[in-house]
Amino acid sequence: MKSPSYYRARIELIETIIGAAKLSDKEYALLRNGYLNEDKFKKDIERLAKKHSNKPLGFMELTRFSTWFAMHPEKIAGIEVEGNSRMFPIKVKGTKADIEKMFAKGMKKGNKKEESEAEALAIALQIELELMNLEH
Repeated sequence: MKSPSYYRARIELIETIIGAAKLSDKEYALLRNGYLNEDKFKKDIERLAKKHSNKPLGFMELTRFSTWFAMHPEKIAGIEVEGNSRMFPIKVKGTKADIEKMFAKGMKKGNKKEESEAEALAIALQIELELMNLEH
């Protein structure tokens, strides 16, 4: 995981881009939801990080612009991709295997009860995702 100063710089960069640039509705929605090509802005973030503290992030920092998910990509069951919804422009594309793998990482290996619970959670999440796709 990167340092807290990195994530503070990421937040500052997103705020700067949103405030200074003429963005399309889609670009604004993506940034508002924390969808930032960090590879493209890596040098800018590293430059800004030098002026920020490395003390632990506060609640507001963790919850702005999907910072928590940027810090914990292993908690996303699949990959984030751009969607076409105005309110939720980021989709997660994944498979049942991605969901099972995500839950299995968080549970002890070798414990059959916990593994079956992870499988049940994965199935429930897959059903919920399928129902969400039917609504669109």
